[in-house]
Amino acid sequence: MVFQSSLPGYLYASVRYGIIRHIRDNRLREDYCRDFAAFISCRSENSNEEIINLHQLEDAIELSVKELPERCREIFRMSRYRNMSVKEIAQNLGISHKTVENQLTTALRHIRKSLGEFMLIPFFLFLTGLK
Repeated sequence: MVFQSSLPGYLYASVRYGIIRHIRDNRLREDYCRDFAAFISCRSENSNEEIINLHQLEDAIELSVKELPERCREIFRMSRYRNMSVKEIAQNLGISHKTVENQLTTALRHIRKSLGEFMLIPFFLFLTGLK
């Protein structure tokens, strides 16, 4: 490496920028820690409300799943509740891979449609700033 200026000048600038970078990184780290602490305290204040909302959402999903045709419901539960792959479901039920994909698409479309109104309420409250 060839220096176009003096070595002391290079070392001075290098140390100077290293210190500035260290201070900036520490400030950023402190900001992240402060924001994270605020986030955690906010979540703990709303935890009961969040638990209730989660249970309501689970109930709404289960009600929607119960409305599905029997085979579609079975495939959905195998996929989402038992974490089985499309290939495993197809082998287990003796049906084609494509049939499983189609049934899952149908199930998810139905669930999204039935949860549409349920999901609009929290979204509206978020947009308006209400709780």
